Amino acid sequence: MTTYAAVAPDLNPFLEIYFTIACATILVYDYLCTLPAEISNAWPCRRSFAFVLFFVNRYSPFADTFIFLHLKVSASSPEACWQGYRAFIWLLTAGSGISNVILILRTCAMWNLKRQVVMLCGATLLIVNAASLVVTRLQLVSFEFVPSEVFNYGCYLRKSGSIILVAYILTFFSESTIVSLTLIRASQHIPRSSSAWVARLYQNGIFFCFCMLGISLANVLVPVLASPQYKLILASPQRILHSIFCNRVMLLILENRKTSQYRENTAPASFMAESLQIFSTVHIDSESEVDVELDYVPDIRGEIIDH
Repeated sequence: MTTYAAVAPDLNPFLEIYFTIACATILVYDYLCTLPAEISNAWPCRRSFAFVLFFVNRYSPFADTFIFLHLKVSASSPEACWQGYRAFIWLLTAGSGISNVILILRTCAMWNLKRQVVMLCGATLLIVNAASLVVTRLQLVSFEFVPSEVFNYGCYLRKSGSIILVAYILTFFSESTIVSLTLIRASQHIPRSSSAWVARLYQNGIFFCFCMLGISLANVLVPVLASPQYKLILASPQRILHSIFCNRVMLLILENRKTSQYRENTAPASFMAESLQIFSTVHIDSESEVDVELDYVPDIRGEIIDH
């Protein structure tokens, strides 16, 4: 007869499955809720680097989420588990890196490419994404899978290193920087603007940032406090929520740009301007201290096509 001690470790994967199913449900529900906005506001836009980021960030979570669910419910040998987890972790790292790029570009555009902000955000992006690649490689090496003693399906992770903690700490630092810069910019801009939409954008953006900061903090604590099989329990939820929050903010910006009555048809000043305008919302003229909508500056090849 199997004892409770022998069964308990093998029951652990269920918690990961429940977490992932819950987040996958949120992902699908959010997608269905925002699909009309995507069709109306994003699909008519001319393609640029920014829009490639948007669509990859929007659709890639479906791949790694369902790969992870497959690993947890299918019959797999330890070797197959390692191969599957390797694909899952690398997709997770790439997707998280793309979300981080979007957040950084959005922050730089919000500050109208102010040199100090660009340098700070650029250094943060470089350090976090480079470290994530190294940490991911080291983390994969530390994985050790064994067959389940009770069930004939799912991957049981018996051993996992704590190096992933470094990536989570750096992610928390990056998001803390973004939250701080967003709060400072909001305090400067909202009192000078009479636009209810501007206040709504900042409120939603700040709320999303604090939500991401919260789950990043939880991910910092879990590898320290949890047993090996729980160390990645919040990795997929963090990835999904980051994607959803980034998409929500960008769709809100696109909605405002679509409904704006003013359009410019001039050519872009540079590739950087073309790539960043989609992330731009409003900016304050530093000399005149007058609010200027970025939709009223020379457009970048008409990002939004008039119908």
